[in-house]
Amino acid sequence: MKQRIIQTIVALVTIVSSATAQTFRVASVEAKPGEQTELVISASGMSNVTALQFNLALPEGTILNESAITKGLAVSDHTLSVQTIDNGNRLFVLYNMDLRQIGDGILLRLPVTMGQQAGSFNGSLYTVRTANTEAESHVCSAVGFSIKVKAPAPAAQTLTANAAEGNYWTTFYCGEAGYRIDDNENACAYTATYGVANEVGTLTLHKLGKVVPADNAVIIVGEDNAVSMTKDDTSSATYNVDNDLRGVDDATAVSTLGTGTFYVLGNQNSHFGFHQYTGTTMAAGKAYLLVSGASAPARGFSIVFDEADGIREVKGGKDADAWHNLDGRRINGSPSAKGIYIHEGRKEVLK
Repeated sequence: MKQRIIQTIVALVTIVSSATAQTFRVASVEAKPGEQTELVISASGMSNVTALQFNLALPEGTILNESAITKGLAVSDHTLSVQTIDNGNRLFVLYNMDLRQIGDGILLRLPVTMGQQAGSFNGSLYTVRTANTEAESHVCSAVGFSIKVKAPAPAAQTLTANAAEGNYWTTFYCGEAGYRIDDNENACAYTATYGVANEVGTLTLHKLGKVVPADNAVIIVGEDNAVSMTKDDTSSATYNVDNDLRGVDDATAVSTLGTGTFYVLGNQNSHFGFHQYTGTTMAAGKAYLLVSGASAPARGFSIVFDEADGIREVKGGKDADAWHNLDGRRINGSPSAKGIYIHEGRKEVLK
């Protein structure tokens, strides 16, 4: 038995046969600079395999925490050896002194710390070899994977807004950080919920305020064609409101975002609102609407403001005849510039 064990381990170094149906996979990962994540190595077609060897190449700057590597159930009975080889890559060997077979499923979980440079980088398992109980060795295909280091959210952003309905409009989303619309901007962020009745779609805007917490897709309405924002991960939104809008941090294939009809903000056939999106990639940092089922309206969604939101709380008493902008600020006298205003509790559009 001891001789067969030695032969099995030696077979991982001496290749004597061609590739088999054994396959390996490493799930690609992403995280911010300096964050820790986990590379998961799995395998299938491992029938009769008792030992495994491979080299691991990581992108420059990525740090492997060898002391925290954990084995999956597929190799729970196997001994793991990790060595650093001449070029800085690692040599992994998994074997069992009783020649127990490696199972299908997760082999190893490798904790890694991201480098400081943002971007997408390639790693690989190469020189992958397996051995069976007969000390026969097989060469398997190399396995590539991606490690994406996400750039941190910028400290400030300026959004471009487009004119419509007497004001300027844009959408915004950031999954990892919150932002505050600068105080000198006469603009406000809104969430939105949709409804469909008799094939007519309505998108109702609810005032969120100046602060847009992380992972909140919003519509921003203001009086200028640019909206400046500053990163703010501590402040809370002015109002707690419902939201059907979604967003993505990076340009993303629409096919991966769900099933249904997608809508984005814009003008179509002289109608301003949310209209069907037929592109294949959803833009980064923008909000969209996904409607499932046959009720999705072909014409899209018209936009209305919620009569119950915070900016409507200006009527009555001495302010009954006052004018307010979309941010709830009172205007001295009557407005002279084009835009959307609140007067006596109702929306007024000056064109």
